[in-house]
Amino acid sequence: MFFFFKDTATTEIYTLSLHDALPILENFHALQSKHSMMLVEGIGGLLVPITHRYNVADLALQMGLPLIIVSLLQLGTLNHTLLTINAAQQHGLKVKGVILNPTDEGELDTIAQEQGSLIEEFSDTPVLGTCPFIEDVSAKGIEKNLTLLQENFQTRHFPESDLNS
Repeated sequence: MFFFFKDTATTEIYTLSLHDALPILENFHALQSKHSMMLVEGIGGLLVPITHRYNVADLALQMGLPLIIVSLLQLGTLNHTLLTINAAQQHGLKVKGVILNPTDEGELDTIAQEQGSLIEEFSDTPVLGTCPFIEDVSAKGIEKNLTLLQENFQTRHFPESDLNS
């Protein structure tokens, strides 16, 4: 794989970064060849460094997968989510949508309930749903709460032919 840049410094930085990411990308491609669908965790956010010159956004771009941003429902949700969407767009990444994730059990207050519509209004990015708080996230716990999970997500945002693009 060759990349051409106008200046030597950029070429050198990119070459070092690509070299550092090769084991991650090789493992990703090996798994991708075995599965029809994959979900890749972003390890904390787009701007989290993997090396000094390579971050999660760079890795996501090389993987070529669309993003689903998971945002905690707490003070600062709107700002954090809009900043993440903006960073993704600046890196040339496609954002499929946002999932809102409450930090604890219980009813959402009015402000938390409005976050989804505000995110959609200010970013033109769909909110795919609000994940219900589930204490037991083991396979059994997820299976037990599968109906609740399905009720909280707008499946119209997930047409089968569109999931991997």
